[in-house]
Amino acid sequence: ESAKAAAVLLVFLFRRRDFTGVVDGVVIAGLTATGFAFTENILYLGTAFGTDQLTGDTGIASVTAATFFVRVIMSPFAHPLFTVLTGIGFGFAALSGTGRHLRRALLPLGGLLLAMGMHALWNGSSSFGEFGFFAVYAAFMVPSFGLLTWLAVWTRQRELRTVRDELPVYAAAGWLAPAEPFALGSMRARRLAREYAGLHLGRPAAREVARYEA
Repeated sequence: ESAKAAAVLLVFLFRRRDFTGVVDGVVIAGLTATGFAFTENILYLGTAFGTDQLTGDTGIASVTAATFFVRVIMSPFAHPLFTVLTGIGFGFAALSGTGRHLRRALLPLGGLLLAMGMHALWNGSSSFGEFGFFAVYAAFMVPSFGLLTWLAVWTRQRELRTVRDELPVYAAAGWLAPAEPFALGSMRARRLAREYAGLHLGRPAAREVARYEA
């Protein structure tokens, strides 16, 4: 978790302009953890396959099949779920006002400690008895994943609502066209604008629209 948090910290320190809130923290931490999990899964599956080559096990009873089921089918979201807690801590730190140095240091640290705690619970679940892993998975991990997914969606919608509420003033001043506040305040409208520009004016135009939206 510290290694994954270090990647988020680097973005927070050196691309601060692009790290402005909770959604950014969720996305950056999620991508970092997904890359970590992808690499780790290759190592686990490679080790399992090597074990099966030595023992001669094949098919559904093989170590490779069991490893694939647990790591790829049941828990592909595990690493992103843990590290997103760190990202949320950084996101709230990004929202803190200037001069709140202690708050900006403690929030990411608190997120990292939560990520470590959840990761430890996940790793230790197999020691809770024969069905410990499944109990932790159903009672804790799945609800946590659902809650964090809801938080990310709600936060993004809140940001879009702010865009829709604030930009009409600029449209009234003549800086924006009347329809732009709505278009910029909707993810669907943003996507349609990029597709329209790309279809009628080519990929460079679609990239310019994406830059404008950002």
